[in-house]
Amino acid sequence: MAAKSLKNEYPIHWLVWHNSFRELDADIEANMYDLELLDPRGRTPLHLAVALGHLESTRVLLRH
Repeated sequence: MAAKSLKNEYPIHWLVWHNSFRELDADIEANMYDLELLDPRGRTPLHLAVALGHLESTRVLLRH
């Protein structure tokens, strides 16, 4: 799957992948995302954040 397609189809996962935790927090606050959405590999955004070791994104997701 191309990067552009991933960004469009799985934007919350894309933000987590890039550890864009400030944007992630703002978008979650605006209720833009389903936090239980699975990516093509069956991972939730939280699973991905933990697997990548992105502490800031993990904290944001756990707060919500």
